[in-house]
Amino acid sequence: MITLYKYRPFNDFLKPIILSQKIWFPTRARLNDPEDLQLNLINDVDAEIYRQHLISRAEEISMPRKLLKYNLKRGFAANGEISAEAKKKIGRSQTILQQQFDSLGILSLSDAKNSSVLWERYGDQEKGVCISFRMEVTETLVKVEYETPRPQLRLSELLLCPHADKVLIKILKTKTTKWSEESEWRYFLKKGNNEFPFLGAIETIMLGKKMSDANRQIIAHWVAAANRPIVIEE
Repeated sequence: MITLYKYRPFNDFLKPIILSQKIWFPTRARLNDPEDLQLNLINDVDAEIYRQHLISRAEEISMPRKLLKYNLKRGFAANGEISAEAKKKIGRSQTILQQQFDSLGILSLSDAKNSSVLWERYGDQEKGVCISFRMEVTETLVKVEYETPRPQLRLSELLLCPHADKVLIKILKTKTTKWSEESEWRYFLKKGNNEFPFLGAIETIMLGKKMSDANRQIIAHWVAAANRPIVIEE
């Protein structure tokens, strides 16, 4: 188990987090870093790599030999190079993969408690809250790594590497080093831009030092109505 923190402003979206433990999972387009989850695919696929891909794919799904021969014939021009039809198919696969990344729901959290940087960026300059969640580390909850430049994916790896999924996960969890002070963790869902039940119990709600008294009273009312033990920290 791990305790992670979510810094956010005081607004109506805070109420369902406290009362029903539902929270918004945005998609990539709503993240603050335009490089996040951007696939910089290097198309290094030549005729031999594509041939290997067709053969290995056929073996993977036990494709009939006759169908494999048909795909090999359609995949290459008379001069032995990749056919125009196959090149379009390869290009579509890149587009589809980016679309899948773009549709993911990403909840950003941090293991940095009471961070002045995060209060400033996401906690409405200490007029908001910092919520602590007690969570179990799973495949959908990953710690962000920071590298500059971000890793690039070669299309040949995607087509031929038996562990291509690990390469994709590396891209999903890597940000540039300028964001390293956020000490981020990410919780992924297949479909974003929606509100989902959050897998993790709220432990505490830390109130920002500059929060108004009226908003403090509203949060106390929500916590009282939550019917679960939540500690309010000043």
